[in-house]
Amino acid sequence: MKHLRYLIAFALLSIFLLAGCDPCSDTVDRIASQTSVYLKIVDQNGTSLVDSLKGPYYPDSVKVTTTETANTLFGPARAPLDTSDFLFELHPPLNASLRSVVLLHLNQNDTDTLQFDYDLITHKCGSYYQFSTFWLNGKEIALTKPYGILVLKK
Repeated sequence: MKHLRYLIAFALLSIFLLAGCDPCSDTVDRIASQTSVYLKIVDQNGTSLVDSLKGPYYPDSVKVTTTETANTLFGPARAPLDTSDFLFELHPPLNASLRSVVLLHLNQNDTDTLQFDYDLITHKCGSYYQFSTFWLNGKEIALTKPYGILVLKK
């Protein structure tokens, strides 16, 4: 009888402990990692146009603007990427229209329009946005492998 009480207590304790498990706890990194893209600005031959010494575009003069009310984060890439070219990291604003437009100001005379289309993915662990299409000045562009860099050819 004493063993039966321990068995029942153990079973109840197990039920309470297992009920507290979160099957979605491993999805946080995936959701967070899908909201940024890397930008590489090159000429038609693939040579980087961003250089802190010789230009023609200087890292500290490249800016972004948008009409969205959500925050837009933009700056030099901080990820350890296998490239010697200068990269920018952009977190475009995400909204209910599933489309964001960002103006990329390369210098005072050169501005490009970037459009990001995305889908709202919903599952039992929550919802997140996933990029579907990228546009540069009205022309569709694709992410390059292996790091998902948007190469902007001038």
